[in-house]
Amino acid sequence: MSDQPLHLITFLGTGHYERVRYQWRGGQPVETSLFPTALPQFFPDIGSASVFVTEESKTKHWDSLVQQWPADRRLEPVKIPKGASTDELWEIFDKVVDAVPRDSSVVFDITHAFRSIPLISVLAVAYLRSARDIQLHALVYGALEAKSGDPPVAPVFDLTPMVNLLEWLAAMERFRHHLDGEPLQRLLDRIQREAYRIQRQAYQEPSTASPPPTRLQSIGNAVKRLTDALLLGRVREVLPEVPRLAQALSDRQLREETDRWAKPFGLMLEPLQKLLEDIGQGDETDLEAHHRLARFYNNRRLYPLAITLLREWIVSRACQYAGRELFSRSERQEIEKVLNDLRRGLQEKQPLPEEPSWIASFKEAGLLRLWEKVPDIRNDIDHAGMSEQPKPADSLIRLISGLFESHAGD
Repeated sequence: MSDQPLHLITFLGTGHYERVRYQWRGGQPVETSLFPTALPQFFPDIGSASVFVTEESKTKHWDSLVQQWPADRRLEPVKIPKGASTDELWEIFDKVVDAVPRDSSVVFDITHAFRSIPLISVLAVAYLRSARDIQLHALVYGALEAKSGDPPVAPVFDLTPMVNLLEWLAAMERFRHHLDGEPLQRLLDRIQREAYRIQRQAYQEPSTASPPPTRLQSIGNAVKRLTDALLLGRVREVLPEVPRLAQALSDRQLREETDRWAKPFGLMLEPLQKLLEDIGQGDETDLEAHHRLARFYNNRRLYPLAITLLREWIVSRACQYAGRELFSRSERQEIEKVLNDLRRGLQEKQPLPEEPSWIASFKEAGLLRLWEKVPDIRNDIDHAGMSEQPKPADSLIRLISGLFESHAGD
């Protein structure tokens, strides 16, 4: 027994339930007419159960369930409507959610659930995992229609991967639309750790165990490294990570492990490769790659990162024209001072007494006109609009996007 008893969520319908021999994962079959009564034998750690019943199903099956239920396990009926309307379906959803103790580990059984309740159960599980941090021990279904053999035995399906698919889809959304690779990294890490845990348990029969994955954890870490760098605008980290990740994704062993252990990750490969293509490649001194990343941020509506990197790109271009070190803080500050003096002179119509020789090329590239606009926009965003007349958000977005439309980069 584990330290924490399992809580069972199960349902009773109004059908005529025949006696069936059910089998869980090749173990000893259990014969019963009411599938929930087999679950304490399949899951000895079940300590309590919430049984969802309508008035009719309770009248028909409750007494029989109580008689077959272990006396030392708590059993509680939860009255629900038939689900004849949208409001009743929401009521069922709410009651399922309320019946699950916080921070509990739960077995969900949908074998005798009726109409749309199995779908509601799956959605409730997904909600509880996300909002209340419950641990889903198993989502099971006694498949009467799949029974076979002599005497016939009905397998018990583990539907937990179906719920896990929702978690994968959520991780995909976080990745595609928010550049957040951490949920994906956690899933891949969990799968590899669980595979090694299973291997340790089955070490006495190594010939029957599939080799655990070795690439999933590392690819998850690589995705997280890239997205962490992207979310912080670390162009010098992003650019070398792109080819490394692209090479890792093409690894044949990774594809084999994905097919075996993490099929939903296959859904991630295309958007992940598209992301790498959108960013492009280049070394850390490739200023065209810097501008491409700034445009990438603008296209993804990550406007603070877009304007910040665009500003730094202008300074880098000026350093390039002036023959200065790109990543020397002191030299960049000197260049920024020259640019700000030029900008101030244009605003006050007082040109510098003597312009550095590189300024002519800088102006010819249209970069001084760009520098006239970028600092104010960047400052308005970086200082959270804490000024007398901050620009509205929609105006800032239009201004930033307009900068990329008016200047194509290198």
